Amino acid sequence: MKYKNYTKTQLIDMIHNLENSENKAMDKRDELIRSQYYATGYLGPWHWDVKSDTVTLHPVQHEMFNLKKTETLSFKDYLNLVHEDDKAMVEKEFQNHLKNNIPAVEIEYRIRFYDKKYHWLYHRAEIDESDASGNPIHVMAILMDITEKRNTVEHLNHEKKLHEKNATLDFLTNLLNRRGLHVHSSRFFQGVQATKKDITIAMFDIDNFKHANDTFGHEYGDQVLLDIANLLREHTRNEDIVSRFGGDEFLLIFTDMKLEKACRICERIRQTAQEQYKDAEVKITLSGGVKEYEGESMKTMIKQVDTLLYKAKRSGKNKIMSALSE
Repeated sequence: MKYKNYTKTQLIDMIHNLENSENKAMDKRDELIRSQYYATGYLGPWHWDVKSDTVTLHPVQHEMFNLKKTETLSFKDYLNLVHEDDKAMVEKEFQNHLKNNIPAVEIEYRIRFYDKKYHWLYHRAEIDESDASGNPIHVMAILMDITEKRNTVEHLNHEKKLHEKNATLDFLTNLLNRRGLHVHSSRFFQGVQATKKDITIAMFDIDNFKHANDTFGHEYGDQVLLDIANLLREHTRNEDIVSRFGGDEFLLIFTDMKLEKACRICERIRQTAQEQYKDAEVKITLSGGVKEYEGESMKTMIKQVDTLLYKAKRSGKNKIMSALSE
């Protein structure tokens, strides 16, 4: 077999050409990964030589994390790029990964990018090399920027919560509607029953509301409903439940309060409403019923307090009825 003889200069040129070809191939590969990043969020491979504690990043990661291409990181250096709230979690996951020789770990965390903003990363790491004793000596991983996905999920969750909240609120008064009352009162009763606290409920109805609404129009009627809703808020505490039960009826649940005190509060509410509308062309007042919890269901309690309310209506309106007044 014959071999071609090359001069020293020719050999050097050939080596340079090979290096240039290799560099061009690597540049093309980096460019491909860079284009994949912009299309999919893929940031390329990530390596950690555990023995020398050297983290090797892909050029795209250097670029995105605003690091020099030649910059070498230890694992601790890499952790310093991670958001303060996520740092302990990332460190713990990797320590657990190595200590327990877990084949793979998948985590999501935030890391500082070139734009000085924190982006969400998906990080899947695997132990791909161990020593003769089985101790991990090299970890290989892939990184994905999942910021857009996380933001979308968070936005959808926010919208869902907002929708659920709106579905439980009366659109006019922003009080709980009947559905919201059911949801909150179920939890409320469970908590109060567990602590053996007193519960008292009250139901109010606006006297002459239909006549006022028909006489002056729906805008006037809406304003009356808003006025009464605000009045109820002013006379109740944060731990109480105030709801628009339907139409011109409102239901209140007082926690850790006996009947006598609840009746005094309801009487003040009635008097304030009477004073507020004393000069109105249509006499707007409140009738109400008040009932203390005695072991019955919420449904039964509402029926009983509704009966008290209509006793107040039938006996001349503008009254508060309870077991104390019967």
